Amino acid sequence: MGFDALNKSSNGLATENLDENESASLLSDKDYGPAKRKRTRHLFKTVVLIALAYICFLETNIRLAVQHEKYVHFLAKCRTRISADSAPAPANEAVQYAPKRIWQDGDYSPYHKEPGPEIDALWNDLLTGQIVRVSPEEMKLQSENLTNRVQLDDGDYLGTMSVWHSLHCLDRLRKVIHMDYYHSRIPEYNFNTGMWTKAHSDHCIERLRDDIMCHPNVAIYIPVWDESGLFPDGMRMITNGETKCVNWDALDQWARKRALSAGGYTLKSNPFGRSRNGKE
Repeated sequence: MGFDALNKSSNGLATENLDENESASLLSDKDYGPAKRKRTRHLFKTVVLIALAYICFLETNIRLAVQHEKYVHFLAKCRTRISADSAPAPANEAVQYAPKRIWQDGDYSPYHKEPGPEIDALWNDLLTGQIVRVSPEEMKLQSENLTNRVQLDDGDYLGTMSVWHSLHCLDRLRKVIHMDYYHSRIPEYNFNTGMWTKAHSDHCIERLRDDIMCHPNVAIYIPVWDESGLFPDGMRMITNGETKCVNWDALDQWARKRALSAGGYTLKSNPFGRSRNGKE
């Protein structure tokens, strides 16, 4: 074989090897390119999902922070309102407020009855929490001076909430109005002394007047012309107004838990020489 033939043969071999290398290169790109692109797309999706999750995490925390801030503001507003509406008192922990429709003609009340055993039982039960036990710490909460205050033998004090004082007064006035029924049913009745004097009735009227003006219900009644003829001026008072009322059951339960019943307690002696004990 001559040089030219050998050279030609070498060139042919080189060309053949080059073609094989190019084919191998092309084959490599063809075989591994889709896998790389798949891995790239998978990585991109993973990054996007992580980014979206992080954004959701941030949004959730921001919303929670805003809601928490609103809740804190709401609590602060409630505390401010409660502190504005109520001076320090032991029963504040039992006070809950709720909206209530203003009373109108036709509204049912179990207390709207003629005098008799049924209505008396309702009032006696209503006044269960009239006299309650008050601790020395609770006395200090109201900044009370403890000198010569009526004290129980066990060291607590005898007390009554203002609302029960007013209910007591209202019950006395109720009986005075219906004295034709109660005259013979009140063993201690004496028009000239004690709870049944005109002076005590005047005291009760003044007590109720003060309470009503201290806690005014400002909802407005708008009269409507009534064709029934039951009203002297032809008008009947109605309203769609609401007011804010204390949950009576919650307050009543608080008082009942510490109520002192007649005959169930004794008092420390009166420093001025006279004593009056609850024990019979």
